[in-house]
Amino acid sequence: FIANQNTHCIREVDVLTWQTRTLAGRCAVSGSQDGAGDSTQARFNTPAGIAIVPASTKVLVADSGNHKIRFIDTVTQLVQTLAGSGSAGHQDGFGTAAAFNTPMDLAVSANGSYALVAEYAAIRQVDLITSAVSTLVGGCGSFEISTSSGCGSSRATSATVCQQLAACDATTWGGTRSTSSYPY
Repeated sequence: FIANQNTHCIREVDVLTWQTRTLAGRCAVSGSQDGAGDSTQARFNTPAGIAIVPASTKVLVADSGNHKIRFIDTVTQLVQTLAGSGSAGHQDGFGTAAAFNTPMDLAVSANGSYALVAEYAAIRQVDLITSAVSTLVGGCGSFEISTSSGCGSSRATSATVCQQLAACDATTWGGTRSTSSYPY
């Protein structure tokens, strides 16, 4: 699966035949709409990251320009917003009550229960069952460590981030990571 930022659609590549097809969105037409994945309904705006949800028929998309996290069912091609209000911001909450600021990359846990989302100056966790969004690191306008009492003054180091996310050890993490068509 490829999140094609420039054409606002999600592509699927058959690795046996190397044929591609549009899984969701209408290429070259941006927008923000859930629905059938074919070109008649669903729309994306600069989708940046995509990850497969283990043991399911779903892929998760960081819809960067729409400030949303969205599911695509690869069988039915149905596109649904999991979380994000559609406006840039930083707000924990459930589903569309939460706000993201340009989510660019994501990874799904090995058991498919949650995703980590990298966005502007924050790393967020999204529960894939309840749609609960919480901030793990950042959200203070820079990569400062957010605490229960608000934004701290110390910057997060890579070691701190790894300790908080438990993502440095492949045996702990073991999930799927995003692939993006944006070379950064």
